Amino acid sequence: MLLPIKTERAPRRQTVVTYWLIGACVVVFLLQSVIGRFDDPHQISIIDRCLLQFPIGMPQLDESERIIALDNSPDFERQFNPGGGFRIWQVLTYQFLHGDTLHLLFNMLFLWVFGPPVEDRLGRAGFFGFYLCAGMAAAGAHALFAAELLETSLGPVRVTPPVLGASGSIAGVTGAFLVLFPRVRIRCFLFFFIIGFIDIPAWVLIAFAVMKDLFMAGGGGAVAYEAHLGGYAFGAAISAMLISLGILSREPMYDLVSLWRHSSRRRTYQSLVRKHGIGDVARSHVGRDAGSPETTDAPDPTDEARRSILVHIRNDRQPEATAAYLNAAGEHGQIWLGRDPQLAMGQMLTAGGHHADAAAVYELFLQNMPSDREAAEVRVLLALICARRLNDPVRASALLSEIDERALPENAAQIASNLREELG
Repeated sequence: MLLPIKTERAPRRQTVVTYWLIGACVVVFLLQSVIGRFDDPHQISIIDRCLLQFPIGMPQLDESERIIALDNSPDFERQFNPGGGFRIWQVLTYQFLHGDTLHLLFNMLFLWVFGPPVEDRLGRAGFFGFYLCAGMAAAGAHALFAAELLETSLGPVRVTPPVLGASGSIAGVTGAFLVLFPRVRIRCFLFFFIIGFIDIPAWVLIAFAVMKDLFMAGGGGAVAYEAHLGGYAFGAAISAMLISLGILSREPMYDLVSLWRHSSRRRTYQSLVRKHGIGDVARSHVGRDAGSPETTDAPDPTDEARRSILVHIRNDRQPEATAAYLNAAGEHGQIWLGRDPQLAMGQMLTAGGHHADAAAVYELFLQNMPSDREAAEVRVLLALICARRLNDPVRASALLSEIDERALPENAAQIASNLREELG
C-alpha cells in the first residue's frame, strides 16, 4: 500500500479552498452520524435524499400487474428507489457525503496532498468550480458504465447503484495534478513487506491508481471505480485543454503538455543532429530561441557545456543540471539555453537557493525574449528575488514599473501588488 503524504511542489500562495472543502466534508460527516441516530427506518431520510440516485428501468408491467404488485408489496416503489429517486441537487450533495470514517479519511488525505498545488495553478474560484464539475463528470461516468441488470420476481430491472463520496471529485484533482505536475515527486508511506517512506514521481503513483481502478471496474462491490475513472479523465482533459489554449500558463519543462512539446522538439533536434552534426544544430537552435541572427561556423567553446546542461534538464536531473550550469557560468559567463530550458534553469536555481544566479538567468531571458508571453511573469519573479533575496529594491521597482498587472494571472498579480506595497 502507498499512501501519499506530501508533494515537493509548494504552493506559491496560501491554500484556502482545499481546506474549506476538507472542513465541509468533515462537518457533513459528523452531521450524518447525528442524523443517522434519529432516522425512521420506514421513512426516506435526509441522507438518502442527498446521496446520488439514478433513474431505474422499472419492470415492464401493465396497470393490472402494477396493482397486484402494490397489493403484495406496499413498498414496491421504494425497493427500487430507496432515496425517492434522482433529484438534480444530488450531483452536488453526494460529493460531501461519506460511507464511513475510513472512506472520509482516505479521501481527505488525497485532497490534502494533491489539492493545494492544483488550487494554486487554477486559482481559488477556478479550483472550486473545477472540483464540483469533476464530481459531476464522475457521476456521469458512474451512470453510464456502472449500471447492471438485476433479475427480480417482477422481471429484469436495469439498476445503477447509488453513489456518495468525494472520490470522483478528488480523482479529478488527481488527474489535473498528473497533467500539471507529472514529474513532481511525492513522499509516500510504504506498507508492503517493508514499512517506511519513499519518494516517487507523481505520474508513477497516479498511473498505478488509474490502472488499479481500470482493473477493478465492472466487478461490482461497494467502490465506484467507474466514477474514479470519469474523474481522472475529466481532470486530465480539462487541464490539458486549458494549457493548450493558453488559458492556463505553462510551467516550462514540468507540465505534461510542455513535456510532450519538448519531446517533439527533441525528436526534431535528434533528426537534425543525425543529418547535419551536433555543433551546427546546437548553434542554429540557440540563435532561433534567442531571436538573434544566425551564428557563424566558428567553434563555440560553450557548446559542450550547453549540451551537458540540456541533457540534465531533459532528464529531470535537477542537482546535476544546477551544478553543470554553475560550473559553466563560472568558466564562460552566462549561457543561453533556449526558451524553455532557460526558464527551467531559473526555477532550479531558485529552488536550490542560488538566487543571484537565478536572477542572472532570468535577466538573460528578458534580454533575449522581452516580448515573450511569459515575460511579465518572469519580471514579477525576478522582482521578487531582487526585493527579498538580493536586497536590490531599485531593480525590483524598475521591473514592477514595466508590468501591467491586468495582463497577469491572479497569483502573479497579487505578488506584484504585495511587492509594490513593500517597496513603497
